[in-house]
Amino acid sequence: MPSRALLPVIWFWLLAICLAGPAAANDLDDVLERGTLRVGTALFSPWAMRAEDGALIGFEAEVAAKLAQDMGVELETAVMAFDQLIPALEEGAIDMIAAGLSITPRRALVISFSQPYATSGINMLVNRELGETLGNLSDFNDPSARIAVVRDTAASDVARSLFPEAEIFLLANEEEVATAVLTKRVLAAVATTPFPELRRLAQPNRVFVPFEQPLVTTGEGFGLSRGAYDLKAYLDSWIVFRSLDGWLGDRRDYWFGTLAWQSQLPPEERITRESQ
Repeated sequence: MPSRALLPVIWFWLLAICLAGPAAANDLDDVLERGTLRVGTALFSPWAMRAEDGALIGFEAEVAAKLAQDMGVELETAVMAFDQLIPALEEGAIDMIAAGLSITPRRALVISFSQPYATSGINMLVNRELGETLGNLSDFNDPSARIAVVRDTAASDVARSLFPEAEIFLLANEEEVATAVLTKRVLAAVATTPFPELRRLAQPNRVFVPFEQPLVTTGEGFGLSRGAYDLKAYLDSWIVFRSLDGWLGDRRDYWFGTLAWQSQLPPEERITRESQ
């Protein structure tokens, strides 16, 4: 029988075990035993898009498929609005997020991240008619400036930080952001590359990118439930292996460095350069 002096210590550890609950959900053993990797993603070109036949394509689609193949499990992809991804992870509806998710301190308070498997920049897209004469950051930090962003993204954080005086419009997806800029509902948008560059390529007479260098450089990682240590360890190892063997770099170059994938999209969604 333990001494009286040890009883408080024993009760403390018993209470800690009870409050901790079961082992972390969605960890590596859960995935392997289930035989299915449940991945949440959102539609952002060229991270994830719908092909003309309805299939999911894009950098994240290829990454998730390769990851599941290497794990020896089936892939189950859930496409949802970007701001629904973290809640779905917290509820245990998915095992991980693969959606060009920028690693930020704010998000790291809520979820865990793998190491980065891609890097991107955040830049601006400006309506040419409204902002032709603007070229300095201070020009956009004005109460009269209206700036669109996709809500709950790293771009929305950057916009609030750099342009606290501007009116920030929080929209659901990149298509709404592009429409807002093109229809002059807003002066500009803040978004992750290559969205601004692709839109500039498609409609150079209507929009432009004022800064050649990104406002901020970000690293994208897989999003995981807090406590999913074994799954994180596997993903970190996978990223190292697929980086060193060149696979991640090759697929990144294809999706972000070319427009060859455009032929897979519905005709109305393909980026075609308008006449000058």
